[in-house]
Amino acid sequence: MRIFAIPLFIFGLFIFGFSGESSGKSYKDLSPEKRKAFAADWLETGKAYYKSAKMNNAKSSFKNVIEIYPMGQSAEEARKLLKAYFKLDISYNPEKSFSDYVKSAENTADKSLRLSNYLMALEIKKDPAIIKKAAQLYLEMGKKEKSDELLNSGPGSITNTSTNTNQ
Repeated sequence: MRIFAIPLFIFGLFIFGFSGESSGKSYKDLSPEKRKAFAADWLETGKAYYKSAKMNNAKSSFKNVIEIYPMGQSAEEARKLLKAYFKLDISYNPEKSFSDYVKSAENTADKSLRLSNYLMALEIKKDPAIIKKAAQLYLEMGKKEKSDELLNSGPGSITNTSTNTNQ
């Protein structure tokens, strides 16, 4: 029973805030790293539900994994388990997911949520235009170091493209 309580407690903290009052937060506000860890927790919860013969809960947990972080290993395993256990085939289309994250980012005024969506899109594809948008949001939020880190990450970094012609 304890294994069920941990992810649900964590989820509740993000949904209702640490004080118990509704804060308007959800997993969608989380960084990609935290979403990835959260999805892994849901996968383990789904497996525990399945072992306990709580099939509806298992199925919902596996679907949560895919919703929270669709491109990760946990989501891949959740898709396999849904297909094996429930004959439910949920495919993953990286281009569609990328497009959905970008559209979600562009359709919200909340900077934190917009940034989270851009960062999730960047988990799928390192698009220079999205890197610039995410870096700009970091700047607007007073996080210059994060902005610089994003702009300087990886080969062909945004800030180095004008000075390095060998890329």
